[in-house]
Amino acid sequence: MALLLYAGEVLVALTGGIGSGKSTVADLFAKHGAVVFHADELAREVVANGGSAHTAVVAHFGEKILDASGTLDRSKLAEIVFNDPTELKILELITHPAIQLELANRIKELPPQTVVIYEIPLLIEKMLFEKFDKSIAVISELDLRRNRAIDRGLTAEDFENRIQFQTNDSEREKLVDIVIYNNGNMTELAKQVDQAWLQLTA
Repeated sequence: MALLLYAGEVLVALTGGIGSGKSTVADLFAKHGAVVFHADELAREVVANGGSAHTAVVAHFGEKILDASGTLDRSKLAEIVFNDPTELKILELITHPAIQLELANRIKELPPQTVVIYEIPLLIEKMLFEKFDKSIAVISELDLRRNRAIDRGLTAEDFENRIQFQTNDSEREKLVDIVIYNNGNMTELAKQVDQAWLQLTA
């Protein structure tokens, strides 16, 4: 049973490696009527000035992660944690409870039977299946993922650093309920999302 389930909502984890196209798939589910939340967006909110985890993050990492205006600079923080597994673990210990509480509060406000799609990159790595009713993985060829990530502003080195912390697609395919392949065009992708939606709402 989903630990974050409220009033009959269906909570679905949407995962995949960096550059796989998770957000594109989430947008397609939203067109079907799903309510979409993104773990990365909630993470940004809880560490931003005034966010529930901001004080603790600055207390641990220091003012070196702030810009000249005193706002948290996520690129500086990312540079630290993606080059030091210990620091990444500490960041997760600080932020994950705050993120889960924020998600739970938002789900409470939804009508019964709402299908909630939660885009969470590290579902497999953190073994969070028990928190969700269903799980979906977006699978894409590595070269395509790398190109998409670079198009979004990451360097090739950044991409390689980040995938070190992520499991491989073959493992994702084994563990999730539904697999969506994002190696073709939008028409093919949309058809797969249509089929997945029928499974989620059956």
